Amino acid sequence: MRSHDLSPPQRHRWKQVERRRTAPAASRGGRVGTR
Repeated sequence: MRSHDLSPPQRHRWKQVERRRTAPAASRGGRVGTR
């Protein structure tokens, strides 16, 4: 699922989940929301 496919409220929640999932990649400057 993509973040832009969700409505604003769901999007915010999805971003939190993505951040938790891609924590190591994000710290390296990885993309957030890419699945």
